Amino acid sequence: MIKRALFNRTSLFMVFLFGVVIAGFLQSELNASEKLMIPLGKSVAIPAHGVKKILAVKEGIVDVLNVSDEEIILAGLGEGPAVTQLILWDMTGRRVYDVETYSETDIITAKFASIVGNKNIQLVMFPDSVYLKGQVSSEEEKKRAETVASSLIQDRKIVNLIEFEVTAPSLQQRIEAAIKLPTVKVTVLSPDYDATNQSASANASGTANIRVLLQGTVKDQNDYIHLTETVLGFVPGEDSVSNLVVIEDPIQVVFQA
Repeated sequence: MIKRALFNRTSLFMVFLFGVVIAGFLQSELNASEKLMIPLGKSVAIPAHGVKKILAVKEGIVDVLNVSDEEIILAGLGEGPAVTQLILWDMTGRRVYDVETYSETDIITAKFASIVGNKNIQLVMFPDSVYLKGQVSSEEEKKRAETVASSLIQDRKIVNLIEFEVTAPSLQQRIEAAIKLPTVKVTVLSPDYDATNQSASANASGTANIRVLLQGTVKDQNDYIHLTETVLGFVPGEDSVSNLVVIEDPIQVVFQA
């Protein structure tokens, strides 16, 4: 008898404990909130059945446009993103929504910048059209920016105003253009140039601490003089030039006794 009584008490306690757990679970489900994202200036619909009451914790963030037997239409208000809670009572009970309003323009521009990864390209959005602005170094970058914009925006015309970068010619290119001698190779060396390491050469942007190496051949003495005088116009002095050019047809001077 004592064992049976203890068993019954244990069973009753387990049933009670199970009931408490179930009640707590149901209560947590009732109190659980749903996430609701609403774009600024646009509306969304949520299901409802016989709405009794609607309460927004903060005013000026969402607006109830319409209430019917099956749904509620809400719109995002304000100048910028904000958050609030919306509590709804209907025939099914009570529901809590964590509402967050957002700017579609900000989301789209952030996605565009992240995907394109080029700070020189800007996406400018207007209600009726979208403009791509900036500078790129290749046609591929220009087309890629337009492709990404088209994938993110389908309801507006996209105008591509992206231009190609205009880069200044290097010192080597300027010297080559000035001497106009295709048989002469011009190399602009950095200050720490190592003759045994070809990767150490570089096109320097300044002329204070650089050396110009000239290699190749010229036809005659006149071309050699033209080469020397032209290159000196780009460097501080003769010490900045290493001239290894060979004259193919040197002028011979014959002295008679």
